[in-house]
Amino acid sequence: MLDSVHVSLSDGFRIEGWTVVPKAHEMVRHGETAHVEPKPMEVLVYLAERAGQTVRRDELMDTLWSGVVVTDHALNRCISSLRRLFADDPRAPRVIETIPKAGYRLIAPVEILSGDSAAASPVAFDLSPTVSPVALSVAPPRRIGWPALAALGGVLIVAVAGLILATRLPPETVTRSLTVALGVESEADWNPAGTQIVYVHHEGTAHHTRLLVRDLASDAPLVLTEGHMDLSPAWSPDGTRIAFLRCSETACRVVAVPVLGGEPRQLLDMPVASRGLDWTTDGTALLVSPKGSSGLASVDLRTGHSTLLTSPPDGTHDSRPRLSPDGRTVAFLRQADGQAILATVPASGGDVTPVIQGLADIPGVAWSRDGRRLLFSSNRSGVYALWSADARGRQPAERLTGPAVRDPGGVALAGDRLVVEDWLYEINLWRSTEGTEAERVVASTLWDMHPALSPDGSRLAFVSNRTGPPELWTADASGQNPLRLTSFGGPSVEAPHWSPDGREIAFVARPGRTASVFVLSAAGGTPRQVTDDAGDDLYPRWSLDGRSLLFTSTRDGGPAAIWRIPASGGAPRLERALAARVAEEIAPGVLALTRTGRDGLWVSSADSLRYLSALPAATDAASWLRTERGLIVPDRKAGRLVLIDPVSGTSTPLAMPTERLSADIPAVAASREGASVVISRTDRVEADLMLATPVE
Repeated sequence: MLDSVHVSLSDGFRIEGWTVVPKAHEMVRHGETAHVEPKPMEVLVYLAERAGQTVRRDELMDTLWSGVVVTDHALNRCISSLRRLFADDPRAPRVIETIPKAGYRLIAPVEILSGDSAAASPVAFDLSPTVSPVALSVAPPRRIGWPALAALGGVLIVAVAGLILATRLPPETVTRSLTVALGVESEADWNPAGTQIVYVHHEGTAHHTRLLVRDLASDAPLVLTEGHMDLSPAWSPDGTRIAFLRCSETACRVVAVPVLGGEPRQLLDMPVASRGLDWTTDGTALLVSPKGSSGLASVDLRTGHSTLLTSPPDGTHDSRPRLSPDGRTVAFLRQADGQAILATVPASGGDVTPVIQGLADIPGVAWSRDGRRLLFSSNRSGVYALWSADARGRQPAERLTGPAVRDPGGVALAGDRLVVEDWLYEINLWRSTEGTEAERVVASTLWDMHPALSPDGSRLAFVSNRTGPPELWTADASGQNPLRLTSFGGPSVEAPHWSPDGREIAFVARPGRTASVFVLSAAGGTPRQVTDDAGDDLYPRWSLDGRSLLFTSTRDGGPAAIWRIPASGGAPRLERALAARVAEEIAPGVLALTRTGRDGLWVSSADSLRYLSALPAATDAASWLRTERGLIVPDRKAGRLVLIDPVSGTSTPLAMPTERLSADIPAVAASREGASVVISRTDRVEADLMLATPVE
């Protein structure tokens, strides 16, 4: 037992044979991983830090739900959840004892992890599962414009001798700046010798990128290309040239340029998607995503012959291929509707092996030198951090420590040198009322997004990470009097939507492996989970009468179809077997909807599907809504929001501009009559390149 001194166990401890990893919201035992919701984990840590002592219920409520109005049911639910995880009988407890009319006492022995443990207290670069996080903040969605810009973020370059080669890594590093240019740098790749890097540079509002090569012994980079949209550079195995994607608005071509500069030359005749590329180890083929295919292919540079490696399900796509050092296995990302799976497949094609599933985002992945582990960045614990995983998917992922990284993104390894992107975003909410000039109403140096206006336009709901992981907030329509309504403390809360009477807010949260729909009183209280954990339930929209909720879900194992569930809870039923992104009722039994990966709006009744409009673009498929005046959608080419008639499809320009409108998230809100409009705008994206080397 612990003594009366309240030691911090936030980095991990053992209890009942389980290794508890609070920051990953996981418990690990004999290869088994149990995922713990954020609030029950907070309760467990609080009790474990006071093991053997009676902790009063009001102390738990006041401490862990500070500033949030909840009932006793919230604490009861957490205790019940923990008892289920430990198979702990409250009548004969082994772990948590109920003290009648007082509170709870943790009675199981608690082992503080020592430096000699397999899961020790954190030291720099420790790969054990109880290490401290690298990231200190929560990242917003990575995609901030045209899809080809999906990878554009800042880059932090970290050189760490022996990284991923053992479970203990150099404890100290020295960090220095490599670049301080305005804009963002991303998609870095090392040359085979590990002495140079190539990377993408994007300057603010410019509609093109350029490729630069930087020798670590030099103070200035060499400009390889500029004046085009050039992405995803990959150094050839012989070190003589760099392949990359030169993209237009419709497709990309694979091009190569000599490392010392020169005229780029097209390598493949086929168009490809802007989803990354890699070389085979002998330099005779490239791994790409062919245009029109959602899978990955290996294309022979001598013959042009293409071998399909993956065939993902409808509604998903594979991206960012990375070949293992021995050339036998390809790691890649499988993505759909904001969810990602890290997986592998044989380099010749075959069965796909999931490594990590159910992730909100994985900006990038790299192989260890020995090919046994994969390094990736992810927000799987609510903040973006660096993780290491067994490439065979047989062990839980482990969080890495290292030099401070604000917001790690894509990664690349060459020998003992690690490249990791580090993003800096500022996302704010802007409002226009009755056609007035837009004004900023909710702002911070972090991320305020996913706006939703109450039907009367007086209240604003939004998602913000200003106190840590994303939570649901409300404020006056002017942005005054902000109030946090949720305290999930873990992976993202998203997509709020007000009930027709303005009394409740539906939203999505990910307390476990899947996304579920919750409903919460607009005045606060305990969120009520409406849908179960059968699949990812996304983008809830209230029915016209407020009695039910429409949402899209993968619960039937296929693409995200449209489902309906009573707002009070119950059994969901399939409403439309359509691969939809967002659906909203515009008349009894009639839905307007956007479709996954496609531009445009459709109208669906029980027996028909009618194409309505070419707007919105696929990147804005979640940024539209119904008002009494019509459907409000973004028109990025015109630079304005527009009002679309749901019968004729005709559009009328609105005053609100779409400059810097956040993409691939719900970024547009309006009052019921459409007089007041709020958008989520990405006002700033910055990054630097830095180099960290181990202390000799």
